[in-house]
Amino acid sequence: KHEVLFWQNHISLRAPFALILWRLMSQTLTKDFQYNFVFKNMAKLPQAGKGRKVYGLNEIESATLSYATMSERFVAAVLFPHDLGMISFDDLYALGIPIYLPTNELIVSMATAHLLGGRNYPWYMLREEHADHSAFAFAERPMPWEPGWNGVGALNTTAGKAVYLGHGVKDNPELLAKAISISNFALLPHVSRFRSIAGLLRGLGKLSPEDFAAIGKAMEKSSLEAWETTSEFYQSSLSFLLDPTR
Repeated sequence: KHEVLFWQNHISLRAPFALILWRLMSQTLTKDFQYNFVFKNMAKLPQAGKGRKVYGLNEIESATLSYATMSERFVAAVLFPHDLGMISFDDLYALGIPIYLPTNELIVSMATAHLLGGRNYPWYMLREEHADHSAFAFAERPMPWEPGWNGVGALNTTAGKAVYLGHGVKDNPELLAKAISISNFALLPHVSRFRSIAGLLRGLGKLSPEDFAAIGKAMEKSSLEAWETTSEFYQSSLSFLLDPTR
């Protein structure tokens, strides 16, 4: 395996910036760099060809790319977060595909730009209009179990609600940073971070396919251990939905 997947980044980067990133990497990578970079869901990018280090999947490949193929084909994946909770991250982690993410500081900058853009998505979970709905739901029916990270206690304070429910986060970089710091992608082990594209390439270039395989095994083990706690949470949630008085 010698390919690194840029996974679902059309959401967080938007097409124009993703194209700039593709051009930068195309001009930066030398022919002797041991890995190629593959962009998913990015239309009009050149496809794989002789001597090409950076290329895109075609429309059919992007639509039919299976988890089995991802595990077999790619040594690692690069993901730019687009919300606090992302299925795209959770799936990669459970598959044991090593993940490279920007540092929290860089993610805060990207999230701020999106939140100030006035769009409904991405960073859906941190938008004020959705936070109001969440706050109402919690006020009407308090959570009967501890969701983690002092969740129940935090919901009873103004500062806590700002972090957990999205109130005032857009205009407060410190609150935004705190919210991002409690996300799965910030807390789970064996996730690599980068401050720049140059740093990303340096980090990837230092590791062999065997190194990536070892990281993947550690991620799979961590994922299985986390599932024990997650399954208990789902059981508690289901019990509460079926009988709130319990």
